[in-house]
Amino acid sequence: MADTTEPSELHRAVTAAFEELKDPVFRYVASIVSDDQGARDVTQEAFVRLYEHLLKGNRIEHVQAWIFRVAHNLAIDTVRKDGATAVHRETGADDRALDVADPSPGAEDLLLSAESHSRLRHALGRLSGQERRCLDLRAEGLTYREIAEVLGIRHTTVAVFLARGLKKLTSTLHE
Repeated sequence: MADTTEPSELHRAVTAAFEELKDPVFRYVASIVSDDQGARDVTQEAFVRLYEHLLKGNRIEHVQAWIFRVAHNLAIDTVRKDGATAVHRETGADDRALDVADPSPGAEDLLLSAESHSRLRHALGRLSGQERRCLDLRAEGLTYREIAEVLGIRHTTVAVFLARGLKKLTSTLHE
């Protein structure tokens, strides 16, 4: 993000970044933090920190990676502070997204859908935390290098986690 010394220009730039990234950042944070309100708080704090960082005259080369990195760290800190374990929906996929049923299917379709969701939850449960985080970030459109920056690992390690995670998902879903 370019150097924005004018406060109104800075406000517009951060607002634009917020509008573009708030939903993907929230989804990612919600996969780590156990409650939606906590995820909203972390998401908001990440954008406040973006504004403060830029207000100090600092430049950010890759805003998306920067904001995801800050949100990731804040989410992990929140989980640690609350004395809970990282949820990261490792017990299953985001149940809210998976349990939304189309009101029109019949009983057979519902049974097949429930079976598919159960298999997907099982497959996602077999992933390590890092594999799941890499897949979540990739699903949000981040590049391997951006994922590496967010998680503080090398991009070659990201490739390994993604490949391993996809292999686990594929083998589990085809069992």
